[in-house]
Amino acid sequence: MTIIAVLTVGFFVLYVALFNMPIIDSISYCITTLGVFAFLFVSYAWRWKVFEGWLVPFPNISGKWKGYLESSYEGARKRIPIELSIRQTFLHIQIKLSTNESKSTSIVAAFNIDDDRNIKQICYTYLNEPKAKFQEKSPIHYGSIILDIDANDKMSGKYWTGRKTTGDISVSKCENKNSKK
Repeated sequence: MTIIAVLTVGFFVLYVALFNMPIIDSISYCITTLGVFAFLFVSYAWRWKVFEGWLVPFPNISGKWKGYLESSYEGARKRIPIELSIRQTFLHIQIKLSTNESKSTSIVAAFNIDDDRNIKQICYTYLNEPKAKFQEKSPIHYGSIILDIDANDKMSGKYWTGRKTTGDISVSKCENKNSKK
């Protein structure tokens, strides 16, 4: 809120003092300018690393992630390859997890960021829908996941489901082929 207040006063003073506009016109221009800046920030600029941590309190974790989960389902702790697909905007995050047998889609997701306790997590609840041929042994179910976000493009954590299973998850971000190094 402090940044918005500073920008508002700054633009107002700029329009009144520098451009010698009447106060009413300055207010109109100020609101329009702030609206354009807000639109550009929410649409694009929030992703820029320069804003992360002070203006944008959460990291940009959009993209493809690959790894594995270890499940307690049916008493066996076997490693299952997984892929996470994360679509993130400034106001929303959608997470899809895929295995060879099922797909999960987030219902609700949020960041848990607490710098004082050194916590940076993504937490979400999902609906898992197994492929038809697996639904007899693995019915449709709900679950929740908490992943710790590592600075090195890795995430790991735990999950639990409505069918009373639990497990561990570990994923690494896939390299973006369009990025320049």
